[in-house]
Amino acid sequence: MGFIDEIKARAKADKKTIVLPETEDERTYKAAETVLKEGIADLILIGKKEDIEKNKGAYDISGAAIVDPATNDKTEAYIAKLVELRQKKGMTEEQARDLLMNNYIYYGVMMVKMGDADGMVSGACHSTADTLRPCLQILKTKPGTKLVSAFFLMVVPDCDMGANGTFIFGDAGLEQNPDPEKLANIAISSAESFRTLTGKEPIVAMLSHSTKGSAKHPDVDKVVEATKSADLPGSGCRKHRLQAGSETWKGRGLRTAHTGNRSTGQRSVTRMQRRGYRGRCRDYICTGTGSGAGLRAGTAEQNIRVTNRKSIQGTVIVPCSG
Repeated sequence: MGFIDEIKARAKADKKTIVLPETEDERTYKAAETVLKEGIADLILIGKKEDIEKNKGAYDISGAAIVDPATNDKTEAYIAKLVELRQKKGMTEEQARDLLMNNYIYYGVMMVKMGDADGMVSGACHSTADTLRPCLQILKTKPGTKLVSAFFLMVVPDCDMGANGTFIFGDAGLEQNPDPEKLANIAISSAESFRTLTGKEPIVAMLSHSTKGSAKHPDVDKVVEATKSADLPGSGCRKHRLQAGSETWKGRGLRTAHTGNRSTGQRSVTRMQRRGYRGRCRDYICTGTGSGAGLRAGTAEQNIRVTNRKSIQGTVIVPCSG
């Protein structure tokens, strides 16, 4: 069973109620039809019934509940609670009413806050900022969380690395240029998320563009500092600092390579990919610096390639097996 199938099975076994506020977007209805058909969750769509009927097209969403803020008998309670939560910021009843009637993301978050839903999915036609803002204002962060960060969950088919090919790469969506403390907190949060989602003990790779300290740059220094300071939870969680540059094989340790040199035991990236080289590390969470970061996944005959447009160009991550 693949990772996505495992997540679906867990969701079916403990079915939750999820709010979908973006009822103006066709993708919402396509996703809703699939979720309802597979029995993954109970769904609530926010909007006027006539608008939803018009926008849904041919998609079957008959199993979903429709909540219209203008007619829902719980709306007044939501307005009162929002005023209570935001009164120190000057929120008035009139402002709260206007916000909830016209911004369905805020309405969906209030449903979660008041216990009428377990979660909300948004972002199809709203920016990250517009999606996160009501969550941070109303739901707040998990106790003990020092920094809000994002991660990409990458699932690579037929891959013997990671948790059966499952990796987390962060933060490539929120924190553009984290300092050492933020970078360490991102690693900690990502490790916790990996453990929660996969049930596996994570190994955290801190990425920089230095080869054994050859590059002197503030971006390199902060990765080194973050690696030293990150207090990663769980005795099974390991961390490594992976670097772009040349790959040297000595004993059990590996770093990355762009060119090969037999006299120094170096192997080129292309040669390693051609031979289908595989590392022996089980799980990876990749935490890098700079904006525009991304993860490119290969097949089982390739390695996992990480690209950071600022500092980690075309690097192949080779796991350290220590």
